[in-house]
Amino acid sequence: MRATQRADAIRSRARIIAAARVVIDRDGPAVSLDRIAREAGVGSATLYRHFPTRAHLLGQVFSAKAGTLAEYVEELGRNKPTSSALRAWAHRLVQEAITDRGLGAALLSAGLEPVADSQCRGRVVDATRQLLALSPVAQSLAPGVTAEDFVDVATSVAIVVDEDVVRGLRLMDLWLTGVAPGLPPAP
Repeated sequence: MRATQRADAIRSRARIIAAARVVIDRDGPAVSLDRIAREAGVGSATLYRHFPTRAHLLGQVFSAKAGTLAEYVEELGRNKPTSSALRAWAHRLVQEAITDRGLGAALLSAGLEPVADSQCRGRVVDATRQLLALSPVAQSLAPGVTAEDFVDVATSVAIVVDEDVVRGLRLMDLWLTGVAPGLPPAP
């Protein structure tokens, strides 16, 4: 009986995080936790048992997003030509940074930003480093360009463009033109 309860708890936690990602992306991080619980198909008590505060839930959502980005890099390394992979990664970084601006601000106001930054940002930087380590990708970059640069530029672009994804992608492409001059132009 205990193993079944544990499996149910694990499934409930995963459903809550998945629902929170969708709802927060759509409605912002200030959305009510009761609404997230309803979207996840669990009661409010279940949500609070797993995440006693909004900050705990937001931290887990941020961490899950970083994990998804790391998985995306692995997929790019397996499935795309290197020049396409570099541009696809740069675009994904800026899109996620634009989407997550409100989440980052909410984490900062909850006092969790240093934790999120050290863990989640580190995962995204490591994923970027993994992609840049592919020989043909590294050869297309200007000397001195780092994985941290990619993450910092994507974050900076997100701040500048607010929610204008098209403009964000355009700015990211302009930056890529400078740091990866051998990269074919964006379609």
